Amino acid sequence: MKELKDTVQAVMDKNPITNRLAFDGMALSGEAGETANKIKKMLWYPGYPQDIEPIVDELSDVLFHVQALCITLGVSLEDLSSYCVQKQKSRL
Repeated sequence: MKELKDTVQAVMDKNPITNRLAFDGMALSGEAGETANKIKKMLWYPGYPQDIEPIVDELSDVLFHVQALCITLGVSLEDLSSYCVQKQKSRL
């Protein structure tokens, strides 16, 4: 996870944006939508390639923006993961 964080931080440093929270929040939504669209096409369009690579490609963009938001908010991806586990366990 350190390599991911360092890489995302380097991209963020190279491309300064005035409002990172707004940018990455909207970008995350867009990438999640693109992921869903790939899945939709794979499931419902006859003849559409049944290849997971485009979905993995979009998910990597989702992960990028999740990591960028974590950096902006001062939360580690590890802490976010632990929070997610606890939240889901409480639903069991």
